Amino acid sequence: EDHGEPSPGPKGAVRFLFNGDFVDRGTWGPEVLLLLYALKIKYPSAVFLNRGNHEDQSQNQLPDNGFVHSHCTRAFGAEALGMYYLMRRSFKELPLCHVIGNEIFVVHGGLPMDPIVTLHDINAVDRRHDVPIKHCALMGYPKGQKVVARKDLTGKDGEKIFKGSKGRLFERVRKSNDAIVRFSGGSQDEVVVQIFGAPELEEEIDIIYSSEKERLRQRQHRIFVSLLWSDPVTKPSMRGPSKRGAGAFFDSKVTQEFLKVNKLKVLLRSHEKRQEGFSVEHANSKGHMIAATIFSASNYPKGAGEPAGNKAAVVVLEPKEAGNLANSLISWPAWRVGFQDGLMPSNMLSDELKARFQEAQAALTLGPRARALAKLRELTYCSRPQSLGHGVV
Repeated sequence: EDHGEPSPGPKGAVRFLFNGDFVDRGTWGPEVLLLLYALKIKYPSAVFLNRGNHEDQSQNQLPDNGFVHSHCTRAFGAEALGMYYLMRRSFKELPLCHVIGNEIFVVHGGLPMDPIVTLHDINAVDRRHDVPIKHCALMGYPKGQKVVARKDLTGKDGEKIFKGSKGRLFERVRKSNDAIVRFSGGSQDEVVVQIFGAPELEEEIDIIYSSEKERLRQRQHRIFVSLLWSDPVTKPSMRGPSKRGAGAFFDSKVTQEFLKVNKLKVLLRSHEKRQEGFSVEHANSKGHMIAATIFSASNYPKGAGEPAGNKAAVVVLEPKEAGNLANSLISWPAWRVGFQDGLMPSNMLSDELKARFQEAQAALTLGPRARALAKLRELTYCSRPQSLGHGVV
């Protein structure tokens, strides 16, 4: 309504970039995704899509998210699993990022801890896979990653672990930046070390690879996951592996290095709710914005239907002259819309459609208890605005 239909130009061009997480976070995810794909087909040079961390099977199958076993069943009935298979294939084709006008880097999540990541490195990532979280789930490394003590270390019980001792990463210590390393002596030779999330940054251990090919593959896995999962932080002391269990917490130093290496000016990302829809995350030494979050779903989800729900926002780039794209960036006035996500009443469904739903439900491998809980969550979520309207919470 505000900006018109997509148009590739050349004059009066209106281009849209949707920045991931099209599914999981709402009952109508299948319709949202298909609408975006239809727009891409109709306006291939004016509509662009980034992959988000929820465009991935590992997230879609979680009962709390509900995309596979609830949203697709509602939308497609007996064809739910077949349609999801096609959607999952389509997720692997989505780009991980976009660069606009050689100035602005747009990504769903953020940046890895690995130093000197270039656009060439990102282009080298094979994105046509499920998100490789399991390959870097232990603070940027796979569980069991081979390591060598970089210096003499002290074990849990005071035993000495000498420099050069071989071991493996075992597990994270709760949500801290520490991990347990088991050295060759067995479980009695456990040492807690601080992990920084990239081999070049580690201080207490060296990461050992069987080949240069393995080293590059693991680096690509970290880049892939971080682009979809990482979050910005304001203090250097907060920098390191993300407490989400995937990606990293990156500060303004990481952002500035990335932009400088790639001759870019601004990083735009999404991934986290912001109360006003738009939030400046990092600024340079002159106070100029270099990273910002744009969140375009209002009343997300716990605020559904409430006056205090978060606002949504978009950013608009409207350059007046060449080479000045970043300076034209403005956050469009944020908005909040009434939440309307109710399911179609069962008395409006035909007997045929009801039968298809029942057939699809019977075909699901999810247990009856898990299905019932997922359905209860969905119905509660969808009816909450109406309940609030009647003064019932």
